[in-house]
Amino acid sequence: MAELSYPTSLLQSTAVVGVGGREIYRGAYMVQRPGAGQLDYMLGGNGLGRVRGRTVEQEDKNSPKVPVSRRVRLYRDRDGLLIREAWSNAQGEYDFPRIDSTTAYTVLSYDHEGDFRAVVADRVTPEAMP
Repeated sequence: MAELSYPTSLLQSTAVVGVGGREIYRGAYMVQRPGAGQLDYMLGGNGLGRVRGRTVEQEDKNSPKVPVSRRVRLYRDRDGLLIREAWSNAQGEYDFPRIDSTTAYTVLSYDHEGDFRAVVADRVTPEAMP
């Protein structure tokens, strides 16, 4: 399992179960990050990658891009498993550190205000952690 750089409390070892009750992965750990209000699946891997970016709003092609806080989800491309979920900050920045650098991901951002449809970036390759 990847070493975490932030304080965590390990909740339980579990199996990730897919459609029809078929086990997808055994030995996953649910991790609660204090103050984050979210759960992460820790599925092993090398933990040397990071996916980060910005969420912005743009009314049309000629208007400026305005940073916004939005819910962002990280899915593993191989099987569509939700790996992590976070909110971007007021500057629109989000970061998913310490993920497997050998895996491709899909990033999905939702507009909780309902003004815009979701934005997707697939086949995202993690950058190396410093």
